[in-house]
Amino acid sequence: MSPAVNRVDGSRNNVLFCLYTAVRREVKLTYSLMESNFDAAFVPFPIFTTASLIYRRATYQEAISSLAYATLYGFFFSYSIDLANNAEGGAIEDHINKPNRPIVQSRTTVAATKIRFYMACGTWLLLSYVLDLYIWSLLWIVILLFHYQLHVSRIGPAKDLSMALGVISQLMACWKLGGSDTESGWRWVKLIIVWTFFTVPIQDFRDIPGDLAAGRKTTPILLGDYPARIYTSLGLMSTEVSFHDTIIPNCCYY
Repeated sequence: MSPAVNRVDGSRNNVLFCLYTAVRREVKLTYSLMESNFDAAFVPFPIFTTASLIYRRATYQEAISSLAYATLYGFFFSYSIDLANNAEGGAIEDHINKPNRPIVQSRTTVAATKIRFYMACGTWLLLSYVLDLYIWSLLWIVILLFHYQLHVSRIGPAKDLSMALGVISQLMACWKLGGSDTESGWRWVKLIIVWTFFTVPIQDFRDIPGDLAAGRKTTPILLGDYPARIYTSLGLMSTEVSFHDTIIPNCCYY
């Protein structure tokens, strides 16, 4: 084999190796960005979409198609919030509360994370347009911009409300992907919104040291430890009462 051919083959192998290394690094970085929030941001998509499919008695073929779209759509939903969350947290708070995050470990930068955020949002909006879910995607992106870019997340009640509104964009998109009517899905979503509003502050008890260092005023910091615990407990109790009053009487309908 001639030296010229060897050079071409070697160059091709180098390109493939570099591509493999870049993709492998990005996959590992994506996992590190998403792992702490995966259960809350991604898992509801296949679950709630399945509920919608069962509710309308969809066929297996319809279920496979809907769940495939839900998986892809849910990935971008989860990825976008985790990119925004990591970029907003930066290094001050995360050095204290979440030292395993990629920015803290210098595996990426805030600027690079923001670039990924804008690219992910653009791709997600295109996908949502194809799936006729762009209303819910736009709602979520607006919430993210208020939440992280305008630093609404630094104020407890505003953060709690924005996360509750985010549940609307998340679960109503799931329900529509399953093909059921909006009204039936809203009966469940409105209760989950209330539950989310009162449970978001629970995670903030853990993050108080880092939030104080970053200048945040989360609900536990604003109310104090014991009043905030009473507040969240009463909220959960009210959700339970609402569940029994609005859902249980209609269980025979489902």
